Amino acid sequence: MTLNNIKLDEAPKFLLLEDPNVFCIQGDTYPKEVVELADNIKHRKLPRRALVITKESLMDDASRTEYFRLLDNPALRTSMELEIAKKSGTKAPVFIDLPDEPKFLITGQHSLIRQASRSYITLDDLYPAAGWVAGYAEYRYKAYVFAPLGLEERVRDTALDVFFEHAIKLDPFKSSELAKIPIGK
Repeated sequence: MTLNNIKLDEAPKFLLLEDPNVFCIQGDTYPKEVVELADNIKHRKLPRRALVITKESLMDDASRTEYFRLLDNPALRTSMELEIAKKSGTKAPVFIDLPDEPKFLITGQHSLIRQASRSYITLDDLYPAAGWVAGYAEYRYKAYVFAPLGLEERVRDTALDVFFEHAIKLDPFKSSELAKIPIGK
């Protein structure tokens, strides 16, 4: 779905919309699903976290490998979102929010900066990019499944099953605890 030249295919892209973009959506001018989405935004009926994927919640090496295949395959992510929505019985969209690839390829080791004393240091000495890369590696493991308001538990349970069917075994307790949805509530 596209609104004001913004393709709304991922949850974070909704952040690109401004209030006037949303508040003007009504009536017969837009498709019913867009009007419903805008109404949900106006009334703060936003998608909620149903599941959190972290390095610790991936249960084995095979699951980590399949998780990274999912990161590299947007079509698979979309397919899984539709599968989770269908199997959980919701017509509202379910979002799997995966981290993006880093946009930098080299560190500051190659950039020299002249100090007032005429000595040179690397950019890495001032801003340790290696630490950023290590932090980013942790970030790559953090993903979320967002569900329509009120369907968090059902979507969580369905998402765990769908991920399992795609050879991604998740610890349900760790994934649910981070989403603040207790198991067996």
